[in-house]
Amino acid sequence: MDETADGPRSGPRVIRFATCDSTNAEALRLATNLERGPVWVLADTQSAGRGRSGRVWSSEPGNFFASFLTVLPGTPPRAYQISLVTGVAVAQAMLALFPGAARPDLRLKWPNDILIGRSKLGGILVESTQVAGGDLAVVIGIGLNLVSHPHVQSQPACHLAAFGAAPDANAVLSQLDDQLAHWLAVWSEGEGFASIRQAWLGLSGPLGERIVVNSGAGPVGGTYQGLDPNGALILADDAGQQRIYSYGDVTLLG
Repeated sequence: MDETADGPRSGPRVIRFATCDSTNAEALRLATNLERGPVWVLADTQSAGRGRSGRVWSSEPGNFFASFLTVLPGTPPRAYQISLVTGVAVAQAMLALFPGAARPDLRLKWPNDILIGRSKLGGILVESTQVAGGDLAVVIGIGLNLVSHPHVQSQPACHLAAFGAAPDANAVLSQLDDQLAHWLAVWSEGEGFASIRQAWLGLSGPLGERIVVNSGAGPVGGTYQGLDPNGALILADDAGQQRIYSYGDVTLLG
């Protein structure tokens, strides 16, 4: 392990591993050992990387695996919005790595995916745990395909280098740290989520796009209708009824 005293903005510490089981797991262990952050945990590879709902996250060398630990006072009533906040930060960081004319069709897919076109570039996993004093330790895991991508049947994937940008982990971290600090500060303001929602919608797919949502009760098809004021997904089903989802997986249809 290599630990540096200063992060990209001379703020958060950065703890680096050649390999670890999971950067999220390591950050959660730090939280239970009274680390309050902010701190980044990075790994060159993960032996047990994970995504949402217990899925395995492929962790090939050369790609980006990091988790950000911070402690929020009390228990914020809408901490689930952090996944959307992070999505905006990640998308803006990725776009900043491209010259303007060369920017790919980067977009967000609710609730936690970063895509180029319809192919997955990366994902976000937010986990939390209560710590001493009743505060909430939040761990924001970010995985990005920089130089390669896994081949899975359920979801087409891509990597950044195929589109002309091949930044190393330090360059990605610098952009992410700046963007995440900015958007978390916006979110923490009184009406800050309205700005987050607007930014997220500007980075998402078009209204009316055909999707399927599976929230655990079976798939429901319909059209994407944006987000409600709290960040839940709005779907108009095939019967014309509006449905609101605060949890679920989304599949894009052709």
